[in-house]
Amino acid sequence: MRQYPFPPVAASLIIYRVLVALFMMIHAITRIVEGSIADFGGYFNEYYGIQFGFYLAWAITIIEIAGNLMIIFGNYVFLFSLIFIAELIVGIIMVHAEHGWFVVGGGRGGVEYSALLIVSYLLLAATAKHSRDSSIL
Repeated sequence: MRQYPFPPVAASLIIYRVLVALFMMIHAITRIVEGSIADFGGYFNEYYGIQFGFYLAWAITIIEIAGNLMIIFGNYVFLFSLIFIAELIVGIIMVHAEHGWFVVGGGRGGVEYSALLIVSYLLLAATAKHSRDSSIL
């Protein structure tokens, strides 16, 4: 039988799961490193009248880090995938929809990246019970 240079399906799902979680987690870590959580919270205060915006921004940041770490290690993948899908949809409604489709190029700040992450988390949720194989980790 001919061997292809691609990993088996289970290993591919693990690689995909880890990369998607890292991509999302980078946003949260960057908020901490750059010290922009206050700005993120201020956005909630200014545009939506959420008086506890600073604390909401910290909660979102912590959940993005902790939840994606759980996904990386194959724990609660289905649950956190649904949470992040909901978060991304809210982000599209509150922030990105008014900027159109493209993140860069044909526009700026659009829904393109969020839509890709939503589809990615849908795949993770759909394959959650198949994506963890301890013999591959």
